Amino acid sequence: MSGTITMDRRGLDVLATGVERTLVDCIERPDLTGGVEELASALQSAKAFDVDKFAKLALVRENRTLVGVCGAWLESRRDDLFVDAHILDELKRAAPPVPRPALGSDAQGPNTEGWNVILPADFVNPSFEGMSPEMMRERAARADVGAALAISRQGAGCAARGRRRASGGAGTRAVDGPLRSSFVENRHLAVGPRLRTAPLSGGR
Repeated sequence: MSGTITMDRRGLDVLATGVERTLVDCIERPDLTGGVEELASALQSAKAFDVDKFAKLALVRENRTLVGVCGAWLESRRDDLFVDAHILDELKRAAPPVPRPALGSDAQGPNTEGWNVILPADFVNPSFEGMSPEMMRERAARADVGAALAISRQGAGCAARGRRRASGGAGTRAVDGPLRSSFVENRHLAVGPRLRTAPLSGGR
């Protein structure tokens, strides 16, 4: 299981890591993410990914400490990520048999119950710009609502402009040019990078 995907980038196929593979890579190498606190803040915002695939990608690394960290994190998010109990059980069986320091933590720190990994405080209780995990999730939820409202307003504006054009009485037709979209609304065609229309003439 590679965890990679192929994406189209301006006509070229580009190989990239999927969300699940990226999460596992970052947990294994937090130095590539900007540090443990940055990693923890990023993980707090993760919400749309395949949990089962994430767990399998962690298991194939055959790194017990990595599995312990991934499992401990999934368990902390089990409610909002809808993590099945069998996934956590499978990860626990592959977790370290004795406590091990992880993510650069002090070996004398507290052990994560059930996972045998000692995690740094910045990972267990992350903050970003002075915000707690609860504040971060609340801000993310407000941003989602704001984006939905913006899309709704944009759609309402387009509909209103369409009604005004339709009530104007004069028909329109698309001028010559390469057709870039099959979208047709209110007798307008999307041609090229922008909408171009011309009045219908009686002779054509």
